[in-house]
Amino acid sequence: MSAGEGCIDLIVLGLIVFFCLNYFDPRLLLLKTTINGGDTGSHYPAAVQLKEVLLPQGKIMGWDQGNYAGYPLFYHYFPLPFLLMAFLSFFISLEVSFKLITVLGTLLLPFSIYAAFRFLKYAFPIPIFAAVFSLPFLFNQGNSMWGGNIPSTLAGEFCYSLGTAFVFLLLGTLYRGVKEQKYLVLNAALIFLAGFSHAYTLIFALIIGSFFLLGDLRRNWKYLLGTYTLGFLLLAFWLLPVLGNTPYTTTFVFRWTINSLLEVFPLVLIPFMALGAFSIFFKRKDERTAYFVYLILACVFVYLAGPNIGILDIRFAPFFQLLLAVFGAVGFAALLKDMRAAFLLPLIIFIVVAIWVNANTTYIRGWINWNYGGYEQKNTWPIFQGINEFLKNSNGGRVEWEHAPADEALGSIRSSETLPYFAKRQTLEGIHMLGAISAPFVFYIESETSYQPCNPLQDYFYSTFDLKSGAEHFKLFNVSQFVVRSPEVKDALKAQPEFKLEKKVGEYNIYRLLTNSGQYVEPLANEPALMTTNDWRDAAYQWFARRDLNDTFVVFKKQADKADRSHFKQVITDLSQLKKLPYTTKHIKVKSIVKNESIEIETSEIGRPLLIKVSYHPNWRVEGADKIYLVSPSFMLIFPTAHKVRLSFEAGSLGLAGKLLTLLGLVLIISIPFWIRAVQVSSGSEVNGARWLAVGLIAVISVAAFFIAGLVRPGPSSFMVAARGAFDRGNWTLSRQLYGHALAASKMMSGRRNEAAIFYATTFVRENNFTEGAKQLREFIKDYPNSFWTPQAYFDLAYCEANLGNKKTAADLYKRIIRDFPTTSWAKYSLDRLKKLK
Repeated sequence: MSAGEGCIDLIVLGLIVFFCLNYFDPRLLLLKTTINGGDTGSHYPAAVQLKEVLLPQGKIMGWDQGNYAGYPLFYHYFPLPFLLMAFLSFFISLEVSFKLITVLGTLLLPFSIYAAFRFLKYAFPIPIFAAVFSLPFLFNQGNSMWGGNIPSTLAGEFCYSLGTAFVFLLLGTLYRGVKEQKYLVLNAALIFLAGFSHAYTLIFALIIGSFFLLGDLRRNWKYLLGTYTLGFLLLAFWLLPVLGNTPYTTTFVFRWTINSLLEVFPLVLIPFMALGAFSIFFKRKDERTAYFVYLILACVFVYLAGPNIGILDIRFAPFFQLLLAVFGAVGFAALLKDMRAAFLLPLIIFIVVAIWVNANTTYIRGWINWNYGGYEQKNTWPIFQGINEFLKNSNGGRVEWEHAPADEALGSIRSSETLPYFAKRQTLEGIHMLGAISAPFVFYIESETSYQPCNPLQDYFYSTFDLKSGAEHFKLFNVSQFVVRSPEVKDALKAQPEFKLEKKVGEYNIYRLLTNSGQYVEPLANEPALMTTNDWRDAAYQWFARRDLNDTFVVFKKQADKADRSHFKQVITDLSQLKKLPYTTKHIKVKSIVKNESIEIETSEIGRPLLIKVSYHPNWRVEGADKIYLVSPSFMLIFPTAHKVRLSFEAGSLGLAGKLLTLLGLVLIISIPFWIRAVQVSSGSEVNGARWLAVGLIAVISVAAFFIAGLVRPGPSSFMVAARGAFDRGNWTLSRQLYGHALAASKMMSGRRNEAAIFYATTFVRENNFTEGAKQLREFIKDYPNSFWTPQAYFDLAYCEANLGNKKTAADLYKRIIRDFPTTSWAKYSLDRLKKLK
């Protein structure tokens, strides 16, 4: 590259940054306010926790009591952006450093792509064209949840954006490193940075390396082994605890619905993706083209196979879009190679692309201004501040906040998740739901107590609005105060004397639950039961949803030894065996102090089991009791052996092992001159058409294998889609058969099973088989007495009874719907049916 070409590249890269900062107003980025919008603001308390609590103890990972009855912070989510925020905050405020790091991935991506194409040895002007072609991807408004683009970053996916920048740089450096047998430490560091930023960019880093196993395996395997081993050793101090934490996370895997090809091929990207397809054909003899094609096909395959292998499929669509778009630079440069003034082409192309992007961008600037203006700049800040100040000066347990779309006016629909920061109070819902063992139960409570709940986890069924049941679950989770926005919930609370209105702030009412003790540790009133099961989650969720079981707590173990059994009078294998066995001694004095990573307890009676209303995790250690048990729904239970008991959250054996492995990785880097030759071999010949044959065969075999597996072993979602289609066509027999398959393939707690069960019963009703329909509906109500579909089940059951001549039974069922489910549409329908029965 000549000096002039390098100068042009620098100018255009500077213009790309200027273009982006024209949207990301530096005045807002440097404004000392707390970022809001989408999920972004909800991440801020984690940054505060890291800086003020964990780092002073020399830790990156720890326990956060702020949300979900406590959860292990950074045992599921990705620390690197937060570490950068904390480091930068020693020079500027944390509010500003948080904002700057959220845009870092966006600003780095064009530079990473430029550098990658330079490492791939593409000549001027291809690398700078590729950098410019990343702009349409960044400003793609077709989605705000997939990752990588600016809308996704604004929605809270800034960790993914930063990881994408690192992994696209790895795309170039690893290729060059394998070819020239160098950059091993650099590539290992990029693998570390990609993985420490986001899990899906780590997976893509693995995919990139797999390409080099298709050609000269004998030549490449040592280099790849050395690079990836070193990368994972550097990451081990975080990755090992994360993998160990997996059994205590909440799954969020499903088949993402794409409604239009324009979501995958949005208008702003179509010209560049078309150029990418042209480049593949035009440069098909170039090995680097095979490299890009392999990665594009790998993204397609992982997308197709995603839910079957336990990962979210849509996370790989951005890689597909970006790879195809930036590779368009290769063919585009070839088309323009004979043009005059080629030296100035990058400037001209930047201007054209900038105009194109600007013409296809509508809401991004407004969303940026909304987010980076911060909570304090909103017209509603006095209201939000007033709520937080009142809660901060109140006493008691946790705070629940009704989920209401109107909360968006405060700064985000998820504004309540910042209560641990603004109000210094624990709340239930939070941003890190996948890392929280208690998340399913929290969202069930939300469905009981919010007029418009979000119900995000498809693996679980939810309740209808039911404040009476919700109040009992509030006590279980030590919720003392309830913040309400909707008129419907306010009206319903008037009929609940245990809720007292404490404060009105704007449109919000704050209620106190008078019957909650406000205690995080309580003695059990009834003997707990020990349940041996291989699926404690399913049993715990059933226990939680069944009001008649909640008086007796259940401890879950796969296998129980003699010491375990000595604590329990009841050892069961099914919840139907559960019995209520009250303790005779009623007055037990218990005091507790709950801190970030410790719980101190004083009890008046040794041996009497204590319920600790904090989420279970195996890293909790106890002094003054023999062990900590996982108890329903997801809490901790101890049998004290002393009057004073102390629990502490520790790193655990995996944490120690991870640190030792990372230390080994650092030692290897220091001693690299002594071992680097072990992974180097002589240069081999360039891979020819055989690489293309390997890429093609692997693509065809992989996709074919996926579809064959999908046909042979479809999951519940596949059955549900087909069953609903048959139901809508009026094919009741086929629909029932398919719903039956979905029932057999789902767990009791599954939202899909809950829905399948109601429609399975409904097919009999639609066939006018009222006897069998009534039988199936009663079975549904028995299994799901309080689910979202239960009012419909009662309504259809009343219809069956009326058609069977049992009009009094039907009337009683309609009255029950009106009494127990007054806020549902089924109550209104029941009123109409009652009039007709008379």
